[in-house]
This record gives sequence, C-alpha cells and structure tokens, in this order.
Amino acid sequence: MKNIFAFTILFLAGTSAFAQFFNSSHVPEGIKENLKAQFPHARKLEWSKESGAFQAAFDEHNKRIYVLYNTDGSEIVQITEIHKAKLPHNIRKTLRKNYNTFNLVGANVIQTGSEKGFEAEVMKAKEAYNLVFNERGWLMSVEPVAPPTDEH
Repeated sequence: MKNIFAFTILFLAGTSAFAQFFNSSHVPEGIKENLKAQFPHARKLEWSKESGAFQAAFDEHNKRIYVLYNTDGSEIVQITEIHKAKLPHNIRKTLRKNYNTFNLVGANVIQTGSEKGFEAEVMKAKEAYNLVFNERGWLMSVEPVAPPTDEH
C-alpha cells in the first residue's frame, strides 16, 4: 500500500508549475499504445512529464482520468475523479468528524495495480489538504496544498 501513497503524492505534486506540458509526439510509442489499449474512448487528451514519468490526463465516459506511466510504458498510478458522494461511508464519516469546518471540493479513486485507495480534497479559507485513504477508509496521508488565490 505504500506505493499507492508515494506515487499519489508524486502525482499530486507533479500537477504543479514544474510539469512540462507537450503534444503526443514527445511521448514514447509504447506509452501511447498502452493508453489506447486501456482507454480506447479517451477524449481531450493532454500529456505532461513530471519527475521522469509521463502523465496522461483525459476524459472517458464523463469522468476525468489521470494516468502516470514509467518511461518503459508500465502504469504507475491511475486517478479517477468521482462525485464526492461516491466516497465510501467510513471516509465521509471521518471527514464529518475531523474536517467538518472544511469544504469537500473533490474526490478521486486511486488505483495502483491491485491496490485501491481514495483521495478527498478539502479546503477552507487559506487552508487546503489532500487526504489519502486506503481501501478500508483509513487515513494514510494528509498533504497540505496551496489553496487557489483570488488574483485580480
């Protein structure tokens, strides 16, 4: 289970200003073939590179999906946005108990091989966190993130 959280943190940190966005001509063919085989209906595909890994971000069946690939084409982690109400009951219970002053602004399913976890994105005023839970709903990681700013 450690892999899922290590790569999730890498992935979440990788969506920062350090990501290199580019077109698919810079992505190795093996990675593009794996993505097409796994997600034949992917739409609005965007590629970036973070920490030596390639990230595909796309829509499929009305869901936003992010997949991080090693340079050899093997999948590291898959993160799928879900409706907040689709978080398991025990995770929602933890959020109500320990983060009741925060707004739940996003939810994801995290899949690494056969391991599954969940992420809840919570925010209030000038505080924001990515909370990572294992499949049983145990809180495994709390990562502070910069909340959105009101730039005029």
